Formats: sequence, structure tokens, C-alpha cells
Amino acid sequence: KYIMKRTLTFALGMLCTFALLFGATSCKEVVRSGHYVTTGTTSPNMAANIFVQSAVTAAIQEYNTTEMAELRTDEDATSVFRKFVSETKTKIEAMALPTLDDTWVDLNLMNLSEEIVATERLTIE
Repeated sequence: KYIMKRTLTFALGMLCTFALLFGATSCKEVVRSGHYVTTGTTSPNMAANIFVQSAVTAAIQEYNTTEMAELRTDEDATSVFRKFVSETKTKIEAMALPTLDDTWVDLNLMNLSEEIVATERLTIE
């Protein structure tokens, strides 16, 4: 009985070890990176409006200064990026700069591997 109990305990221990080993190797690696924003396509009205362009460029430079040093997953960085686009829209519109209808720019969130992670359209009204 004693030998059978020890053998069963040993077998159960080995089974748990294999389960832990398999579980540890099958987990997806969490990749974190710095992220930055670039401009993409712009409307003709945005391209012609140096005031709004300057405000957008300044906001992007400020964002990039801090966010390239922050290591986040693409998912977490996308959440921060969407908040940035929303806040930038609010700030620029509060400046009451002269704008025409259809003034927009597509902003791209990039990771340090230079992959586009997300794109948001910033429309200034």
C-alpha cells in the first residue's frame, strides 16, 4: 500500500509539473512598445489652413515626446491615442481658429516597429 501511494503521488506530481510546463510555454508573450502619432491623409481645407495645422502639429509633438517613452501594449496605447484625439479636437476648437467645413486629418498611431496600430480622423468644426 505504501509503495502504491508513493507511486501515485509521484505520478500526480509529474502530471502537475507537465501541466505547468505546458501552460507556461503556451502563453502568448505580452509585447510592449513605445508609440507615436503621424499624420496621414488630410482634407484640402486642412492642407490650406496653417493655423489648424500648426495646432495639430504642436499637439502631436507634445504627445510623441511622452508616449514614445511609455511602454504599452498596442491595445492600451490605442485607448490612450483615442483619448488624445478627442482632447485635441476639444482644445483646437476652443481656440476658435478660422476653419472651413470639411477640415480633417487622419492621425495614425504607430508602434516602434513602424506598424500602424490605429487610425482616427480628427475633424475640426
